[in-house]
Amino acid sequence: MLGDDLYSHEPFCKEVLDNGHSFIFVAKEESHKIMYKHINFLKGINKIEEHETIKGKANEQEIWRYKFVESVPINGNKDALKVNWVEVEVLDKKKDGKPYKGAFITDIKITKKNVYEIALAGRTRWKRENENNNTLKTKGYHVEHNFGHGKEHLSGFLFTLNVLSFLIHTVLEFLDENYAKAREQSPRKEFFREINVLTKHLYFDSWDTLMLFMIRDRDSPKIDASKFI
Repeated sequence: MLGDDLYSHEPFCKEVLDNGHSFIFVAKEESHKIMYKHINFLKGINKIEEHETIKGKANEQEIWRYKFVESVPINGNKDALKVNWVEVEVLDKKKDGKPYKGAFITDIKITKKNVYEIALAGRTRWKRENENNNTLKTKGYHVEHNFGHGKEHLSGFLFTLNVLSFLIHTVLEFLDENYAKAREQSPRKEFFREINVLTKHLYFDSWDTLMLFMIRDRDSPKIDASKFI
């Protein structure tokens, strides 16, 4: 299971383990102060393992630097859960931009052979959140709104409709050539706005005619829009 810092506390980690699963959770220093006291002490006596790998193609290579240690207490409780900790820093070999840096806890034994896969999995959670959740919130699907109306299930129902629309539009990008061309012409939010304006003021007898209208040669002064309507 992957999760951000909100999940990396002892009760939830234990529940994950009790249900037969493993976890890789973000672990920030400000919310795990006692755990990081142990880690910083181990750093001071050179008990933290370090490793480095180079990933990517020749012209897009990244340097992945790791620090990791096993069996550190997750908090200051007497019988605190022991977790394995890994910190990863990713630098682009050609660019001088700010490197990615993150830290994770896991129950999985960390070695030089699997540290890249563990760190990559930890980063994948962010990638999924950024490319899926943030898309739903900021690219025209309006999931940032609280659909709080109704007595029981309306909020979940409206959210489900949004997710289904996201799925349908994703499928269309792969299978509908005219849709794919129309999407190339406009950012996602503008594309949805165009559909909204067009269908508000004009009638199209099919989805295909709407897409053909949107991908017409807009610079041509001789276009006869009536044939699309």
